[in-house]
Amino acid sequence: MPQYKVSPNIKPAGYWKSLLGFALDFLFTAVLAILVYVTIGRLVVMPAAHYSEAQQTYTSLVGQSHLTDVKDGTVIDVTYNAVGGASDNYQYGYQEYDKRIFYYYYEMVGQTNGVTPFSFLAEDGFNPTVTDKTTDAYKIEVGKWIYDKVYQIKGDGKGRGDLFFVMPTEDAKFRVAPTLLPEMQAKLDDAATKQQTASSIMNYYRSATSNETLYAKATIHFNSQECVKNEILRMNSATFLSLVPSVVASPLIFFFLIPVFSNNGRTLGKRIVGTAVIGADGYKAKKVNIIFHYLIILLEWELLLIPNLAIGMMAWLFVSLIGFMVLVMSKNHQSIHDKIAQTLVIKAKDSIWFESAEAERTYAASNPSSLVARTLREAEQENVPAGQRKLVVTDAQIAAEDQILDLSTINRRREEARAMTSFDEFERGGLLPEQEEKKPEQEEQETELTEQEKNDLRALYGEDADALAEELSEEEEKEEKEAEEPEDEDAFVDEKK
Repeated sequence: MPQYKVSPNIKPAGYWKSLLGFALDFLFTAVLAILVYVTIGRLVVMPAAHYSEAQQTYTSLVGQSHLTDVKDGTVIDVTYNAVGGASDNYQYGYQEYDKRIFYYYYEMVGQTNGVTPFSFLAEDGFNPTVTDKTTDAYKIEVGKWIYDKVYQIKGDGKGRGDLFFVMPTEDAKFRVAPTLLPEMQAKLDDAATKQQTASSIMNYYRSATSNETLYAKATIHFNSQECVKNEILRMNSATFLSLVPSVVASPLIFFFLIPVFSNNGRTLGKRIVGTAVIGADGYKAKKVNIIFHYLIILLEWELLLIPNLAIGMMAWLFVSLIGFMVLVMSKNHQSIHDKIAQTLVIKAKDSIWFESAEAERTYAASNPSSLVARTLREAEQENVPAGQRKLVVTDAQIAAEDQILDLSTINRRREEARAMTSFDEFERGGLLPEQEEKKPEQEEQETELTEQEKNDLRALYGEDADALAEELSEEEEKEEKEAEEPEDEDAFVDEKK
């Protein structure tokens, strides 16, 4: 299928203008979305989804784990320096973490001091030979699992924990936190190596750049507990439901309802930047095309409803970026939704479009010297299909006729110039079809339309009437000025010959 050049009286909107219009609509949508979330999402939906109850239960579980602190219902992250603990009981930061980690696994997960909400996970591989949790034998098995799986103390020098800790030789010592190797303790006691050694041990317990530390693994283990996951799921569900009104209502208003029920599919952003939506054939877009155009955009917005908000935002940004790239690379600046819906975004003030082909032909017949009439004649000469009446010659035809200069082309242009007797004919590129046999001796000149003629145009063409009247007046004023200087026309034609 040949690619056609858009008619001169239709000016596609530039991609920067289209982007600005979208940015304005996005801003309106974001502002309304925030208002809806604050007033409806947080105040109505979240309480109905029991977000506060889930948050309180989760906070209580965090406090019971002792992995971090809770103050006034708020979880507080704990951080310590390598040298100088947070309390008077410990000199080094790793000791603070060690107390929390061992307590979580031994007391809470192992349930060595009574029933707790926590337990060993299936992937932990803890299979005690003793089932009675109150016995010393069971507690020793829990301690041995912690030394092996958590601290990675193997006793053969192959475990990571063997670099820092002593493997107990007595079963009773498995019930307390590991003890440093004598050589590591000596380095801590030496002022020259104290800071470096303490930092090395600290990195084993917690590091901002690794999830393989003891504290990071304990936190992951805590969040994998069934009771914790249930409360996190309840909080996430309540948060997601609170966002639904914002994500649905705001785009629905600004990217569907307003343009669908406005003339020429204009959103608020399009009105501000001066663009409109018409059919790809150059005529006023049918309502079904407008609906399809904005329905696709609305569906892109609903990607934000993906339960994982981060994934939803990335998906929306990716689709929007692809659409903008297609718009930039498209000859007529059509995005994906334009191509699918057969629409075109244009500069409203610089374009002239009609309700239908019949309305256009009626106007052209009444104004044979107008740009609209000339465009139609070009389309008829090139046998453009009826469904593409607003589209004119192909790029290949333009190159063949206008860009390639050979002897036949030059001679043809000379013959056309000799046959011209007025400046009007030169600008039109030749005689009008009805003038080839007989040229009128004088054209009727009028400087402006009467009020009755303007009313007739408004009745026939609706919102486009004023633009058409202005164009017609400009054409007639131009012809009148040219008619007043007949002595210059021949000289101008001779110079062009």
